[in-house]
Amino acid sequence: MKYTAPKIVCVGGGDTSIDVVSVSRRIGTLADYNENGEDSATGKITHDAEPENKVPCEVTLTSLFPLDQMTAAEHEVQDALIEGVTILTEVMPSEIVVDENGRAIGLKVVEAVMEGNVPKAVEGGKETLIEADLIVSAIGQFGDLEGVEEFGNDRNAIDADNFYQVPGKEGHFVAGDIVRPHLLTTAIGQASIAAETINHYLVNKEEKLHKRPKVDKHHFDLLDKLKEYELAPVSYDEGKEEDLRGTDSDNYAVHNYDDRSEHEIVSSSELFLGHFEKVIVLNVQKMCQAKMKF
Repeated sequence: MKYTAPKIVCVGGGDTSIDVVSVSRRIGTLADYNENGEDSATGKITHDAEPENKVPCEVTLTSLFPLDQMTAAEHEVQDALIEGVTILTEVMPSEIVVDENGRAIGLKVVEAVMEGNVPKAVEGGKETLIEADLIVSAIGQFGDLEGVEEFGNDRNAIDADNFYQVPGKEGHFVAGDIVRPHLLTTAIGQASIAAETINHYLVNKEEKLHKRPKVDKHHFDLLDKLKEYELAPVSYDEGKEEDLRGTDSDNYAVHNYDDRSEHEIVSSSELFLGHFEKVIVLNVQKMCQAKMKF
């Protein structure tokens, strides 16, 4: 993604929402942004926009909890504030505002308090409209254990052993967020172990399960995956005289990287010594503007 919408609202308060708002702030938007979200699918978005045309976008994060009780790591929250993210605390979404075409143009939030794990709007509390071009939901989930309460723990989750069996509940297995909210890849890894455990239970449950390896991970090998789909690269003839620039279409080269050149390489106009002072001043001005907006 080269740039994003001018006004972004993220509903959250956890680490994922901090990632959303921080990255959005860093990416920025275009000074003359006038595109619709669906333009990326129709090919109308210009991906080679000049960096000079970029400006910081307005990013707002809403949280049900006070700042010091947000579930995100404290240093992540502070970093987001330094980057210029606006954080509204102790509020909950009440309505998504749309225009005549049905496109979201804002989010209404009201003051709220937490009663256990359930947010409640404050009676007579202030309602705020946040203008938005893009609204992102990055909220956590709680387990709904209605009907299976005996499986739950005090966290609205279900305990599991190292083989992802439910302790004291023979023939029951769990994996994913119901064990503990974490990454998608974490859930996939847990499910892989649980699948092996289930197979053992169905085939030979009388035999004791073997201890899991200390490093219990899956390792992805791109070349092996290409071979699996009969897309393995052909051998390269070193004696062949050929221009090696632009090998993205050659069948002997494998590319697996994210082009970060726009963000990591200093442009030619800033390479000369005479420009260093100007660049530093511009960066300081940007930092001051971000703090003033906050």
